[in-house]
Amino acid sequence: MVAKISSGSSLYSALAYNHHKMNAGNAKVLFTNNMVEPKDGKFSIGICTRSFEPYLLANNRTENPVIHISLNPDPKDKLNDEQFSQIAEEYMQKLGYGNQPFAVYKHSLSQSSLRKTLCSNVADKAITVKIIEALKVFDCIVLDHIILTEDSYFSFADDGLI
Repeated sequence: MVAKISSGSSLYSALAYNHHKMNAGNAKVLFTNNMVEPKDGKFSIGICTRSFEPYLLANNRTENPVIHISLNPDPKDKLNDEQFSQIAEEYMQKLGYGNQPFAVYKHSLSQSSLRKTLCSNVADKAITVKIIEALKVFDCIVLDHIILTEDSYFSFADDGLI
């Protein structure tokens, strides 16, 4: 299992990306957590945004309040949607996002499927320890956690924090 975690400042961009994939028939929502449930079962960008607003407003000084996680199982794993959903939910719990709203999307590709999780992010540095602990469930070792900005970067390994 490979996890790619990135953060950003635009919830709209992350939601629009996933909704564009859904509208093209290349993605679907596997499950949601603490999200506004639409009557018709279709998650619009507006409905999703309403679910995240309280967290974004409470953390309006956070530069990159949105976190995007791509969990990519080894093709040999052959996980069905229910199995993957259980893994994703446990992963989010271990990262400390279990009570926050998040959506898990499945992106269909020609040879395999990617699963994406979108939620709000409050503190990159504080969450690193939780990421390391959560990845132990999958027998993964974190070698570094790198935060990139436009003109710089921060490496936890370089600073001796990993």
